[in-house]
Amino acid sequence: MISIPRPTISFDIELLRFAVETDYLDYVMPSLGKAITAAKDRIESAKSSGPTEYFDAVVDEECALVEDLLGISFVSCQTKIYKVTSYLVKVHDRLGLSGKSLCKKQELPNRIMGLDERAVAGKPITRIQLIHAAANYFKHHAEWKHFKWSKLTGHALKTVATLRCVGIRRNTGILRNVARVLGNSEFHNTLLFSGIVDEWAADALVRVEKELQKKC
Repeated sequence: MISIPRPTISFDIELLRFAVETDYLDYVMPSLGKAITAAKDRIESAKSSGPTEYFDAVVDEECALVEDLLGISFVSCQTKIYKVTSYLVKVHDRLGLSGKSLCKKQELPNRIMGLDERAVAGKPITRIQLIHAAANYFKHHAEWKHFKWSKLTGHALKTVATLRCVGIRRNTGILRNVARVLGNSEFHNTLLFSGIVDEWAADALVRVEKELQKKC
C-alpha cells in the first residue's frame, strides 16, 4: 500500500502566503468605484433634467444602486477574509499557535478577524469585523426585512450588533454609513476597503511566521 505524505506546516504556510499576496481585489475594486462615480454623476445630471419628481426618482434609484455596489465591494473583500482565515485555521490546527490567536476552535475565525490592529472609532470591533458584518448584511438583509433587528438571532444578531456598535441603525443607507465609518465618505474609493483587508492579511502572515520561528 502506497502511503501519501501528509502536507507539512511549510505547505500550509505557503498556501497562506499565496492567499495573502493574491491581488485580485486590485482589479475588482476600481471597476466598482467607477460604477459608483457614474451613479453619482447621473444624480448630478438629473438636477437640471426635469421636474422635482423626476430628480427624486433618480436619486432613489441611484442611491439604491450605490448601496448594491458597496455591498458587492464588501462581499468581494469578504472572499479574501474567508480564504486567509481558512488557511490561518489550518496552520493553527497543525501547529497549535500560542498567543492571541489561540482559543476554542469555534471562536477562532472571529478571533482572527479581531487581529486587525485598528479598532473602529474607538469601538470594541475591528475594521475587518465591520467589513465582514457589512458583507453579511448585504447578502442576507432581504431575509431579515420582516423582522425587527432586536428579534434576530444567531449570526444575524451578531451582524446587526456589529453595525449598531458603530452607530448604524436600520433603514439609514446602511452600507453608505459603513463606508463613511471606514473613511470612504465619497463612496467611490473602494480600494480603501481592499487595502484594509490586504493590510490585515499581511499582518496575520507576519504573526504566523513569528510564532513559527518561536517553535522551531
